[in-house]
Amino acid sequence: MADLVSDGKIRVVWAPSVANIAAPTVAEVTAGLRLDTVMTPDGLKIAWKTADVDTSSLSSTYDTSRAGRRGVDVSVEIKRQDSADTALTTLIYRAVGFLLVRRTVDAGTAPTAAQSWEVYPGECKQGSDTYGPNKVQTRTIDIGVTSDPQASAVMA
Repeated sequence: MADLVSDGKIRVVWAPSVANIAAPTVAEVTAGLRLDTVMTPDGLKIAWKTADVDTSSLSSTYDTSRAGRRGVDVSVEIKRQDSADTALTTLIYRAVGFLLVRRTVDAGTAPTAAQSWEVYPGECKQGSDTYGPNKVQTRTIDIGVTSDPQASAVMA
């Protein structure tokens, strides 16, 4: 069994609407803006987190806990373009939409039914610009997840 390489295998789309996040449609994804072609190679950050619920007691001699509420931190790093900077004019402060991520199929492959996608309903926060010698100018945009995401959606 060979390791799955991520190079060229991740497609990221910002869609204005998704009716059912458990089963996004080809039309909904196609209507969205493809972002992976203008993102930095490490520009997709999705970090799941789980809070600890303290279950120790006054007489405990060891801190114990159980899994509590879950959350996810999402951000994208976009390369600035010298003209028609569509991604950055779309992902503006308080823009609402859905970040869709497909991880195991060639990025150039068109969306089709039965593919596995992640869907994050979100609102864009204020972006932060970065620049420096020998690098492309970028903007990192944190996306606040506004309702329960779907980490294993199947495209309808």
